[in-house]
Amino acid sequence: MTRLSTAADRIAALIVGVTLVALGAGALLWRTDLVPGIPHLITAPALVNALDTWWWRWAVAGAGLLCVAVALRWLLTHRPARKAAPILLHDDGDPGTVIIDPAAVAAAAAEALNQHPGVYSAKGKAVTDRGIRTIELAVTTAHPEELSTIIRAIDDTCANIAECIGDSPLATRATLHIKGGPRELARPRPR
Repeated sequence: MTRLSTAADRIAALIVGVTLVALGAGALLWRTDLVPGIPHLITAPALVNALDTWWWRWAVAGAGLLCVAVALRWLLTHRPARKAAPILLHDDGDPGTVIIDPAAVAAAAAEALNQHPGVYSAKGKAVTDRGIRTIELAVTTAHPEELSTIIRAIDDTCANIAECIGDSPLATRATLHIKGGPRELARPRPR
Protein backbone atom coordinates (compact mmCIF):
# COMPACT_ATOMS: atom_id res chain seq x y z
CA MET A 1 0.00 0.00 0.00
CA THR A 2 1.16 3.48 -0.72
CA ARG A 3 1.21 6.33 1.77
CA LEU A 4 -1.70 7.96 -0.03
CA SER A 5 -3.89 4.86 0.25
CA THR A 6 -2.90 4.43 3.90
CA ALA A 7 -3.84 8.04 4.64
CA ALA A 8 -7.12 7.65 2.74
CA ASP A 9 -7.89 4.50 4.76
CA ARG A 10 -7.28 6.28 8.04
CA ILE A 11 -9.40 9.28 7.06
CA ALA A 12 -12.24 7.03 5.85
CA ALA A 13 -12.06 5.00 9.06
CA LEU A 14 -12.20 8.20 11.12
CA ILE A 15 -15.22 9.52 9.21
CA VAL A 16 -17.09 6.20 9.40
CA GLY A 17 -16.20 5.80 13.07
CA VAL A 18 -17.35 9.29 14.05
CA THR A 19 -20.55 8.85 12.03
CA LEU A 20 -21.34 5.51 13.68
CA VAL A 21 -20.67 6.91 17.17
CA ALA A 22 -22.92 9.91 16.44
CA LEU A 23 -25.70 7.70 15.07
CA GLY A 24 -25.42 5.31 18.02
CA ALA A 25 -25.47 8.13 20.57
CA GLY A 26 -28.44 9.72 18.78
CA ALA A 27 -30.32 6.42 18.80
CA LEU A 28 -29.67 5.99 22.51
CA LEU A 29 -30.71 9.53 23.38
CA TRP A 30 -33.71 9.72 21.02
CA ARG A 31 -36.49 8.71 23.40
CA THR A 32 -34.93 10.12 26.56
CA ASP A 33 -35.43 13.56 28.02
CA LEU A 34 -31.69 14.12 28.57
CA VAL A 35 -31.37 16.42 25.56
CA PRO A 36 -34.25 18.90 25.26
CA GLY A 37 -35.66 19.72 21.85
CA ILE A 38 -35.14 16.36 20.13
CA PRO A 39 -38.20 15.76 17.90
CA HIS A 40 -40.16 12.54 18.33
CA LEU A 41 -40.75 12.27 14.59
CA ILE A 42 -38.50 13.22 11.66
CA THR A 43 -40.08 13.94 8.29
CA ALA A 44 -38.37 14.56 4.98
CA PRO A 45 -40.93 16.01 2.56
CA ALA A 46 -38.20 17.29 0.21
CA LEU A 47 -36.87 13.74 -0.19
CA VAL A 48 -40.36 12.38 -0.88
CA ASN A 49 -40.92 15.11 -3.49
CA ALA A 50 -37.48 14.44 -5.06
CA LEU A 51 -38.42 10.82 -5.74
CA ASP A 52 -40.92 11.98 -8.38
CA THR A 53 -38.52 14.31 -10.26
CA TRP A 54 -36.77 13.49 -13.54
CA TRP A 55 -33.23 13.86 -12.14
CA TRP A 56 -33.60 11.52 -9.14
CA ARG A 57 -32.87 8.31 -11.08
CA TRP A 58 -29.78 9.88 -12.67
CA ALA A 59 -28.51 11.13 -9.31
CA VAL A 60 -28.96 7.70 -7.70
CA ALA A 61 -27.30 5.99 -10.69
CA GLY A 62 -24.37 8.44 -10.53
CA ALA A 63 -23.98 7.92 -6.78
CA GLY A 64 -24.05 4.15 -7.32
CA LEU A 65 -21.39 4.32 -10.02
CA LEU A 66 -19.24 6.53 -7.80
CA CYS A 67 -19.56 4.00 -4.94
CA VAL A 68 -18.58 1.14 -7.28
CA ALA A 69 -15.55 3.10 -8.55
CA VAL A 70 -14.40 3.93 -5.01
CA ALA A 71 -14.88 0.30 -3.92
CA LEU A 72 -12.89 -1.04 -6.89
CA ARG A 73 -10.08 1.45 -6.24
CA TRP A 74 -10.00 0.44 -2.57
CA LEU A 75 -9.84 -3.26 -3.48
CA LEU A 76 -7.03 -2.66 -5.98
CA THR A 77 -4.90 -0.75 -3.47
CA HIS A 78 -5.36 -3.48 -0.86
CA ARG A 79 -4.47 -6.49 -2.96
CA PRO A 80 -1.64 -8.56 -1.52
CA ALA A 81 1.87 -8.04 -2.84
CA ARG A 82 2.79 -10.36 -5.68
CA LYS A 83 5.42 -12.98 -5.04
CA ALA A 84 8.67 -12.35 -6.83
CA ALA A 85 9.22 -14.33 -10.01
CA PRO A 86 12.39 -16.40 -10.44
CA ILE A 87 15.46 -14.65 -11.85
CA LEU A 88 17.09 -16.13 -14.93
CA LEU A 89 20.86 -15.66 -15.22
CA HIS A 90 22.16 -16.23 -18.72
CA ASP A 91 25.14 -14.71 -20.50
CA ASP A 92 25.65 -14.75 -24.26
CA GLY A 93 27.49 -17.86 -25.30
CA ASP A 94 26.65 -19.81 -22.12
CA PRO A 95 25.20 -23.24 -22.81
CA GLY A 96 22.82 -23.12 -19.82
CA THR A 97 20.76 -20.87 -17.61
CA VAL A 98 20.85 -20.50 -13.83
CA ILE A 99 17.50 -19.87 -12.12
CA ILE A 100 17.48 -18.05 -8.78
CA ASP A 101 14.42 -18.35 -6.54
CA PRO A 102 14.07 -15.05 -4.59
CA ALA A 103 11.97 -16.77 -1.91
CA ALA A 104 14.82 -19.20 -1.20
CA VAL A 105 17.27 -16.28 -1.06
CA ALA A 106 15.01 -14.50 1.45
CA ALA A 107 14.70 -17.63 3.60
CA ALA A 108 18.47 -18.18 3.56
CA ALA A 109 19.14 -14.54 4.47
CA ALA A 110 16.68 -14.74 7.38
CA GLU A 111 18.27 -17.98 8.58
CA ALA A 112 21.73 -16.39 8.42
CA LEU A 113 20.50 -13.44 10.49
CA ASN A 114 18.85 -15.81 13.00
CA GLN A 115 22.33 -17.19 13.76
CA HIS A 116 23.45 -13.81 15.12
CA PRO A 117 23.32 -13.85 18.96
CA GLY A 118 21.67 -10.42 19.21
CA VAL A 119 18.82 -11.25 16.83
CA TYR A 120 15.56 -12.31 18.51
CA SER A 121 13.95 -13.32 15.22
CA ALA A 122 14.41 -12.75 11.50
CA LYS A 123 11.92 -13.40 8.73
CA GLY A 124 12.36 -12.98 5.01
CA LYS A 125 10.03 -12.90 2.04
CA ALA A 126 10.34 -12.13 -1.64
CA VAL A 127 7.75 -9.81 -3.21
CA THR A 128 7.37 -7.65 -6.27
CA ASP A 129 7.07 -4.07 -5.06
CA ARG A 130 6.19 -1.51 -7.75
CA GLY A 131 7.54 -3.81 -10.43
CA ILE A 132 10.87 -4.54 -8.70
CA ARG A 133 11.72 -7.91 -7.19
CA THR A 134 12.44 -7.19 -3.53
CA ILE A 135 13.78 -9.26 -0.63
CA GLU A 136 12.11 -7.99 2.55
CA LEU A 137 13.84 -8.84 5.82
CA ALA A 138 12.13 -8.20 9.16
CA VAL A 139 14.65 -8.44 11.99
CA THR A 140 13.73 -8.19 15.67
CA THR A 141 16.17 -7.72 18.52
CA ALA A 142 15.60 -7.85 22.25
CA HIS A 143 18.86 -6.12 23.06
CA PRO A 144 18.98 -2.45 21.97
CA GLU A 145 22.58 -2.14 23.14
CA GLU A 146 23.65 -4.47 20.30
CA LEU A 147 22.10 -2.38 17.51
CA SER A 148 25.40 -1.52 15.84
CA THR A 149 26.46 -5.16 15.51
CA ILE A 150 23.00 -6.21 14.32
CA ILE A 151 22.93 -3.43 11.72
CA ARG A 152 26.37 -4.52 10.56
CA ALA A 153 25.09 -8.12 10.26
CA ILE A 154 22.09 -6.92 8.23
CA ASP A 155 24.38 -4.87 5.96
CA ASP A 156 26.67 -7.88 5.48
CA THR A 157 23.70 -10.11 4.64
CA CYS A 158 22.37 -7.59 2.10
CA ALA A 159 25.86 -7.27 0.60
CA ASN A 160 26.08 -11.08 0.31
CA ILE A 161 22.74 -11.12 -1.52
CA ALA A 162 23.93 -8.41 -3.92
CA GLU A 163 27.21 -10.25 -4.53
CA CYS A 164 25.46 -13.56 -5.23
CA ILE A 165 22.80 -12.10 -7.51
CA GLY A 166 25.22 -9.94 -9.49
CA ASP A 167 23.66 -7.46 -11.91
CA SER A 168 20.18 -8.98 -11.68
CA PRO A 169 17.33 -6.63 -10.79
CA LEU A 170 16.77 -7.46 -7.12
CA ALA A 171 16.40 -5.00 -4.24
CA THR A 172 16.68 -5.65 -0.53
CA ARG A 173 14.77 -3.94 2.25
CA ALA A 174 15.44 -4.58 5.93
CA THR A 175 13.27 -3.44 8.82
CA LEU A 176 14.71 -3.59 12.32
CA HIS A 177 12.30 -3.90 15.25
CA ILE A 178 13.21 -3.66 18.93
CA LYS A 179 11.20 -5.77 21.33
CA GLY A 180 9.92 -3.55 24.10
CA GLY A 181 8.92 -3.90 27.72
CA PRO A 182 10.61 -5.78 30.55
CA ARG A 183 8.26 -8.77 30.24
CA GLU A 184 9.11 -9.30 26.59
CA LEU A 185 12.85 -8.89 27.20
CA ALA A 186 12.75 -11.64 29.84
CA ARG A 187 11.28 -14.24 27.49
CA PRO A 188 13.68 -16.78 26.00
CA ARG A 189 14.59 -16.41 22.38
CA PRO A 190 12.69 -18.84 20.07
CA ARG A 191 14.76 -21.21 17.94
